Amino acid sequence: MTVTCSKRACRKTVTKGKGAKRVRITRLSNRRLRSGTKITVTVTAPGRLTAKVVDTSKKGRRVAGRRHCYVPGTSKPSITCSMAR
Repeated sequence: MTVTCSKRACRKTVTKGKGAKRVRITRLSNRRLRSGTKITVTVTAPGRLTAKVVDTSKKGRRVAGRRHCYVPGTSKPSITCSMAR
């Protein structure tokens, strides 16, 4: 899992998790982000679909973004994540 932020809000973070467990991103915990900061979370696994979510912050709170799924070897989302489950 890779986490990046816009507006120099955080450094690029790579975190490894096992299975479907929640993963805490320690560099973002207890941190207030400027309004309009985009947080991009990319989850990849070899030979599997890649899921990418872009959240934004508004008034100090996270606004959930839409999830995009990518087929291995492509750079544009080609299917919806609801079909991929």
